[in-house]
Amino acid sequence: MALRIEPSTAEFPEAGGQLQHTVVNASGARIAFKVKCSDNNLFTVRPVFALVDPGQAIGVDVTRKAGIAKQDKLVFQYIEVTAEEHDPQAPFRQPQQYHEVTLPLAVSVSNEP
Repeated sequence: MALRIEPSTAEFPEAGGQLQHTVVNASGARIAFKVKCSDNNLFTVRPVFALVDPGQAIGVDVTRKAGIAKQDKLVFQYIEVTAEEHDPQAPFRQPQQYHEVTLPLAVSVSNEP
């Protein structure tokens, strides 16, 4: 797999919170990625778009607001780009076939009253 997310799962408390994940480009090519979320009202992701050089990594912050426990996910769409590409959004303006990696988003439920 050319793109790897570390850690590969995310678990938030019901009260919400913020986690940091690392997007690793394990390929020999430059990659642009875009993050899509199953619930944009509950989650915020920064950055949404980025470029990652071969063998490099970038941090991604995932923030969850307080809310009911439910299963959600982030989908990282990615595509190989040239070294001359400087706009991480540009490859996603035209419909193309993208590779994808999914990050499951879970909620730990407290049994305390």
